[in-house]
Parts: sequence; structure tokens; C-alpha cells
Amino acid sequence: MKTNRLALILYIFINSLFILKYGLRLLPWYAVIAACILYGGIVVLGNKYKYLVTKLSYLNIQRGTTFIALIICLLFLLAFQYIPDPMTIQVDRWSAIHNFLFNITHGIYPYAAHTHLDGYGSPFPVWQLFHLPFYLMGNVGLSFIAGILLFVHSLSLHLKDKEENIAFVFLACSPAFIYEVFVRSDLMTNFVVSMSVLLYCIHYWLTIHKNPLLLGIIIGLMMSTRFTAIIPFCIYYFPDFYEVSLKKKIIFSMTIIITFVITFLPFLLWDSNMLLFFEYNLFILQTRQGHLTDLLLMIAIGIYLSFWQRHAPYRYLIATAIVLILLVIVTFIHNMYLHDNWNELFESAYDITYFGMALPFLCAYIGRLSITDAKDQL
Repeated sequence: MKTNRLALILYIFINSLFILKYGLRLLPWYAVIAACILYGGIVVLGNKYKYLVTKLSYLNIQRGTTFIALIICLLFLLAFQYIPDPMTIQVDRWSAIHNFLFNITHGIYPYAAHTHLDGYGSPFPVWQLFHLPFYLMGNVGLSFIAGILLFVHSLSLHLKDKEENIAFVFLACSPAFIYEVFVRSDLMTNFVVSMSVLLYCIHYWLTIHKNPLLLGIIIGLMMSTRFTAIIPFCIYYFPDFYEVSLKKKIIFSMTIIITFVITFLPFLLWDSNMLLFFEYNLFILQTRQGHLTDLLLMIAIGIYLSFWQRHAPYRYLIATAIVLILLVIVTFIHNMYLHDNWNELFESAYDITYFGMALPFLCAYIGRLSITDAKDQL
């Protein structure tokens, strides 16, 4: 199967999950199934004729229309986000960040903050502080705007003929992404930013061989958003890591670890007991659904795909998406086996929003048009 076709299938699969889960709460099952089929058909048709977007450039009208379309889309999503009262939303990712920042700006230990659903926050320090400007604006959910702008700009450095517009359209028309914006969740934005940072690193030719310290700092900072946010960097850079000298391996690895630890140092000095030993500390919250056997399996798959992606341009995007999707699937199946709840995929025990981690990479991969498909095979 060609990887561009696989990317489209995975894109439709993820968004159909969201249509199914939330559509079944409002409509009969047959109407929801029909909606999934209709959405899939529209996506396939849109993908087939996506080249028309780049044809606009020959008419010298694309630059202005692109800017206008981007602003209109952002305004629409922004208005959509303000429809619900955030305190009524049954997703507490936004309040995990908001209440953290409230505490830290009022001299209270931030990781003691409860969410509006009486839980505890799990985002790491760099990601929390990334949201500080939006907190001061009154809505941490506004971070999606920064994510989209980074997404479009970073892709514009790599893709030809304004193909980043196609990627943006696929992202903006994703029910999964629209849902994330609606509930003010930060999860997908985290991976939009992660992908954008990786694209900047690639554009400026940062490699482990030439820039082990700088690259190590960047990856360490990204790891201090979410553990999984470094998966794109692992997929892209592991072959380089394998090939460099032992000295550079050590410098690079230690720089990542030291940078990561330094971001936690203020909170460690503030209240080390709660940071490290509290029953619901952020490290437990980010890893409690996983299992060591799953991790070992995903490392093996990730290493294989990491070397595989070097054989064609932009394969790292689809390789990253595959790893992120498989990570969720393997974790869900393992937990379903342990708890014998195979029919509860759409219940609270399983958060399908984790599939959205792969969407930015799928959208970027679908958007590119200049890749020859002779080598672009699984």
C-alpha cells in the first residue's frame, strides 16, 4: 500500500472515531454511520483534487486568499471555542493548565492545583509556561492559534507551491481537531508544536553530528511538555544517533536529560515530596496507562520505522503518525485485556483524543504533492 493512501486511511479512521463517539450521543446509529461514510467520501474526493489548491498560485491570487482564509478559519474556530462555558466542559485539560498558572502567579505550589473536575494536572513545566501569555489573556485554549501559525509557517519552509495550505485545510476540517478546540484541550496543539519544532530543526540542518548540544537542549525542552512529544524527534534522529561517535552520543543524551531535569528544578526545590512521591504526581499521570511490555514493543517498531523513513522524503511524518497511533492501540488493547472491557472504547476509561496526536503529521504528509510515489512505498 502506498504511504499516501495509508495516511488518508488513518486520517479518516481517527476522525471517524470522533464522529462515532460524539455522534452516537446525539443521533441514531445509522445516521452516525452515514455521517462517517459521507465524511470519508468528502475527504477522498478532496484529496483527489487537492492539486487545484496549488493551481491558484498560477493565477497570482493565492497569497492574498490564503491569508484571508487563514484568518477566517481562525476566527471561526475562536468563536466556536467560546460557545460553551468552560466550567461545564467534561474535559479538564484546560483547567489543569489554567489552575497551575493561577497558583504559580499567586505564590502557591502549582502542581497542587486541582482541575475544575477535581483532578490533577499532568503537563510538564515547559508546556505549562508556554501557555502563560494565553492565561494572561484569559483563555489558555487560545494556544491553538499559536499552534496553527507555527504549523503553517514551518510547513511553508519545506513544501512547494503553497502545499502547506492543503495540510492546513485537512487539519482545520478535522472533527478531531475541531473537538479539541471546542473543549479547549491542549493535546493536539502540543503535537502541532512538536512537529513544527522538528521541521524548524530540519530546515536549519541541525544534526547530532554538528549540533549535539543545541539539539539536545531543544529535545530536552520538548520532552518537558509531554514524554510522547519527543517521539517525532526519536523517529527522525535515531539513525543519526546510531551513526555518530560514542562521545557525541553521550553529549547529546546527557544534554537532553540535564535540560529536562533543569526545567523541574524550581518545583523540586519548592516541594520535592509532592513532585516525586505524591500519589497523583505528574509522572504517574503521564505513564499510568502504559506497560513496560508495550513500551519495549513500541521501541522495536519505532527503531524499524526510524531507519525505514530515511529512504524517501517526508517519510518521517507518516512514520511518526504510525508509531503514535500504534502506541494508543497497543495500550488500549492491553488495558482492555487486563480489565475485560472490550466494548468500552467510547466510555471514559479510554480517551480516544490520544489518537489526535498523529493528526498533524498525517495532515502534513497528505498535504505534500511533490513527492514521487515510486519510492514512497511501505
